[in-house]
Amino acid sequence: MTDKPQLEKFKELAREAKCDTSEKKFDEALKEISKSPDKNKQETKSEQK
Repeated sequence: MTDKPQLEKFKELAREAKCDTSEKKFDEALKEISKSPDKNKQETKSEQK
């Protein structure tokens, strides 16, 4: 019995989980989570303290 390399196991699991390998989708998700907080919202939060 030959063990598969870790990378191959990872790829198989990613396929089973139906992970999206699209670079465009990745970039869209990255932009969504990396947005800078609105400066006005930060000031409002600090004023409430």
